[in-house]
Amino acid sequence: MKPDLQGRRILITGGAGFIGSNLALHALMAGAESVVVYDSLTYAACPETLPPLLENSSFKLIQADIADEASFLHCLQTENPDRVFHLAAESHVDRSLDNLTPFLRTNIEGTRAVLDALHTWLKDSPPHDFLLLHSSTDEVFGALGGDGFFSEDSLPEPRNPYSTTKAAADILVETWAQCFAVPSLISHSGNNYGPFQFPEKLIPLMVQKALRDEPLPVFGNGAQVRDWIHVQDHVTALAALAERGKPRNRYCISSENVCTNLEVVKAVLSCIPSSQSSISFVTDRPGHDFRYASSGAKLRKETGWLPQMTSFKQGIKETVNWYLDHSSWVQSAEMQSGYRGERLGLTNTQLPEGA
Repeated sequence: MKPDLQGRRILITGGAGFIGSNLALHALMAGAESVVVYDSLTYAACPETLPPLLENSSFKLIQADIADEASFLHCLQTENPDRVFHLAAESHVDRSLDNLTPFLRTNIEGTRAVLDALHTWLKDSPPHDFLLLHSSTDEVFGALGGDGFFSEDSLPEPRNPYSTTKAAADILVETWAQCFAVPSLISHSGNNYGPFQFPEKLIPLMVQKALRDEPLPVFGNGAQVRDWIHVQDHVTALAALAERGKPRNRYCISSENVCTNLEVVKAVLSCIPSSQSSISFVTDRPGHDFRYASSGAKLRKETGWLPQMTSFKQGIKETVNWYLDHSSWVQSAEMQSGYRGERLGLTNTQLPEGA
């Protein structure tokens, strides 16, 4: 059986970001005919991942705004993809609490522009095997109680500004499929981790603070539960969906590695024994959902996909070691973005004295 994505013409919005750049590399290694990354190169992009890709004659980078419908339509007309992975998004919850505007523009207006451009392009194109894969999040389903799992039948109940914009984007995708026959499916993943993740996210942030012997801030009591998946497992799931996923369906992508935030931070700290850091419990963020966990049963049954990083402990260790070996990449990301690990999302709350 040929590898997933072999011979495909791939277009990835947000393809210079953490998940997108890993997907682009995976597609090239799988033998895709062409891989086009469409990205505005915001603060969270990973330019350092691009040079090896740019050396490949099957790869192209287009720097453009996802909300520019005319630009995206031109890209479709010139590149003629048969699979579009829509990953472009503002994704950090804390930033959405401080300033929602970029989230509205990228996640909602950007998705609308992509859908309208696809509608126009598909109307004018000869019929062909095409699919849009829209990447969403488990956060759109709200918060679980102490047990149970999200599934594809879970109803959207977003509880923070970021997840609200993603839920709106999901509805747009489903509407364009229904009204304008844009072939699409939606995937919902949990928290990703692995190499080249921007250091505002939990694991790389804790690594950098531990290396600087700074306190490791944990929201509330750290009991919030998240569903973790290695980025390589996420991209192989997307590749499987590109070949065997069914249009007008939702799929939960989960390796079912569920643990508390406190457990994650402790695992990171244990991988850096030289650190003098200690855990500091800080004021929780507004609307912090208690528990996310998804069942990947439908994905596995319909595509045969299985995660390879089944040990979260081993995945954490490998990820921490990657950051230890690539300190120059972290420094470059921090310098380009101006971000140095400061607390975000406290517009309406105050840290306790000394936190």
